[in-house]
Amino acid sequence: MKIKKTIALFVMLFSLICALSVSFAVSAEDLTEGIFTYTVTDDKATVTKIDYKNLDEIRIPETLGGYEVTAIARWAMFDETYEFGDDTVTAVYIPKTVTSLNIEAFEYADVRYQIVDPENPNYTSDEEGVIYDKQMTELIKAPTCLDCETYTVPDGVTKINDSAFSICPFIKNVVLPNSVTQIVGQAFFNAKSLESVNIPEGVTSIGQMCFASCTSLKNVSLPSTLTEIPNSAFTECYALEKIVIPEGVTSLSTYAFENDTSLKYVYLPSTLTEIRSGALGNIPATDICYGGSEEDWSKISIDTRPYYGDRPVVVDTATIHYNISPDTYQSIDFINENDILSVYGTGAIPSSSENQWHYWDPDKQDVTTLIIDGIDTIGANAFSDFPSLVAVIITSGDITIEPDAFVNCPKLENVIIFGNSQFESTSFVSCAEQMRIYENSKTTHDFSLSSTAINVVPFTYDGSVLFFSDSVKLSSYEFFDTLAAFCLQYDNIEKVKFENLTFEDMELYYIPEGGASLKTIEGNTLKNGEIYPTVSTSADGAITFNTLVNGMADGSITHFYLVATDENHSNINDTEISVADTIREFFGRALRWIVTLLNKLFTLISKIRK
Repeated sequence: MKIKKTIALFVMLFSLICALSVSFAVSAEDLTEGIFTYTVTDDKATVTKIDYKNLDEIRIPETLGGYEVTAIARWAMFDETYEFGDDTVTAVYIPKTVTSLNIEAFEYADVRYQIVDPENPNYTSDEEGVIYDKQMTELIKAPTCLDCETYTVPDGVTKINDSAFSICPFIKNVVLPNSVTQIVGQAFFNAKSLESVNIPEGVTSIGQMCFASCTSLKNVSLPSTLTEIPNSAFTECYALEKIVIPEGVTSLSTYAFENDTSLKYVYLPSTLTEIRSGALGNIPATDICYGGSEEDWSKISIDTRPYYGDRPVVVDTATIHYNISPDTYQSIDFINENDILSVYGTGAIPSSSENQWHYWDPDKQDVTTLIIDGIDTIGANAFSDFPSLVAVIITSGDITIEPDAFVNCPKLENVIIFGNSQFESTSFVSCAEQMRIYENSKTTHDFSLSSTAINVVPFTYDGSVLFFSDSVKLSSYEFFDTLAAFCLQYDNIEKVKFENLTFEDMELYYIPEGGASLKTIEGNTLKNGEIYPTVSTSADGAITFNTLVNGMADGSITHFYLVATDENHSNINDTEISVADTIREFFGRALRWIVTLLNKLFTLISKIRK
């Protein structure tokens, strides 16, 4: 009898286990209702899949199958056939019942807004559709298609969540408040349009792969409160050209800046104690600036093992420059495009003999034009040995050019200084045999010790007329090269006046009032005269030089000629010249070169001003 009771009890227990197993299997299986797939656990529904194709908006219900929806799972809107741009969902509405939201729920879908029910106890959203915790201290997730180029995180937020802005293709700039202290994980991973980020003071850590694959990222400002650059934090940031690692950072982790193929300017702090494998791997930098001494550098633990096959660690091959101040390094930026080098910022470009400042050495062989803006001092040997340098344009307000600042630049012929300047005869040594320096005031300089014959040409600008005093002899390309620089500096040059102008390779013409023919000026020298551009055969068609220069740069003006007036009309010959032949002759000699130069200048200047 006891055996039968035992067997009966066992059967009942087995049946109960089977029933519970069946019940559990039913609760964990995928269920569907409309476009939603969900599971049920403990009488609560979790959305696991949303069939969002061809839908403009998604409203997640408060209940599914009679169960309260409390969670949205990872990749709920993921589609293995997804390609960006296939379907853009204007908005996803999240009900008040959802208390658990996976940060990657909507990541692989084109969602423009995420709207949280105001009564939700755990989450809230702002007008841009960015989700925060209820207290607005943690930024949880921005919509993939965040509908703005610049997003400002509100003050009071202390944490930027893992993957918060990852795979956001349109955002270009994120402004972080000073309240942020932590940026977690892959917060900006693969945000391909992100161009700049300023990480505020107080941030003590950034996550691994935090800015990895931000392929448009150009400018990064790191705070002094950081102590480590973690694994792959900035890997494959192809547009990043310059990085200043702040004092206080002790470690560059594995692949920190690996494969940043534009990274030429690197500053490392004196506090650095280790550089791990590939931290500066496959970058083009040939020079590294270091805040400590040579002895300090020798104490850094550097992993010199090749990685990914035979890729070497850049610090093995780069030239290390010691005792560089981070403040000096941060205050000056460089752009080198189309053989035009721009150096801009604040403060001084130090003497290269003091701290080996030549960050531009790898590119200087082909530089033809140098633009300097905002700098107040150019140190000795700062720009030595530029074999192709022809022109220097200095737009700073006040500047001191130290002796030997420009040494052995054999083609340097033209220097234009728009501000007040101080320099000596030895500031330009072993340059072209003949040099012309344009200044905005008639300052006396003693060039008796210079090996170069220097002609100083003072100029003034009254808001419409640009006037050059003293004698000026120019070729056509020099005239337009110089004029382009002045047009970039001054907004509305209507006429250019010369005390004495001679063109070396271009005929100078005069159009009598009301006439349709061109007259040559005898000797090709204009005395106390003025020149303005025209697109017709009469003065009525006159345009400003700025319009001319801009039009040549963008191709909207292809036919023009210069109209000259001369107070000594007896010097004007009566020989008529075909306008078409004149234009053809002039353009044949000068226009191609001029247009190429202007395009280069305008492209570079526009980038600097941005």
